[in-house]
Amino acid sequence: MGGRIAHHSIRHMETASLDFFRLVVAGNIDDVARRLTASRALATASLDAGATRQDAATFFLPDIAHYVYRGDTALHLAAAAFRRPVAELLIANGADCRARNRRGAEPLHYAADANQWNPTAQAEVIEYLTSVGADPDAQDASGAVPGRPIRIAEAKRYVR
Repeated sequence: MGGRIAHHSIRHMETASLDFFRLVVAGNIDDVARRLTASRALATASLDAGATRQDAATFFLPDIAHYVYRGDTALHLAAAAFRRPVAELLIANGADCRARNRRGAEPLHYAADANQWNPTAQAEVIEYLTSVGADPDAQDASGAVPGRPIRIAEAKRYVR
């Protein structure tokens, strides 16, 4: 019975985290700020579960065409959604710009390798993350570094 309670409790926490991640992706700064005021730990919390081949749909965010993986933080999703004001709020509340998920990806990897087109917003998030200590040369588990996509995003920002 204890296992069921623990599993239910973990599932509830994951659902609450995913709900918060959806607010982050939507970019509603007031809602994100309210939730952080109620629970500052949301800024630093990472998921204990995430997309797998067996359960991908639960962890897919269609607004940004992105899966959430074990170890992702709200800052990962703010970066993937190009939400600089939300990223700033999360950092101000203790988020780690060098947090790594199960695949070794940091928030900057998500900002640099996105499934949407908004080069200005993308460059703003990349600029902000690097200004607070994100490393453009950090490798994820596959050896990918965000450096090249960052240079492309910066170049596209100025092409109209």
